[in-house]
Amino acid sequence: MKLEPKVNDKKYKVSFDYEAPDENVKNKNYKVSLCIKILKANENAEDTSVCIEFTKLNGQQDKYRKLVDDLKSAGCFTACIS
Repeated sequence: MKLEPKVNDKKYKVSFDYEAPDENVKNKNYKVSLCIKILKANENAEDTSVCIEFTKLNGQQDKYRKLVDDLKSAGCFTACIS
């Protein structure tokens, strides 16, 4: 597995390329590019709710869905996902 993050200094977003071996094809890797944005959910200053947006930039849809599901289940965003 190889991650190459591209962090934007001016926005709350991270884009990266995820590359891993393809389980169905021997000696072949697949690559998915995605962007994760963290957005404020309310304009109320006291409310700290956020929205996490996943966007597929490139790659196969099924591999993208599996990656997003793995990120959610890994506990990376448990404080944000209800």
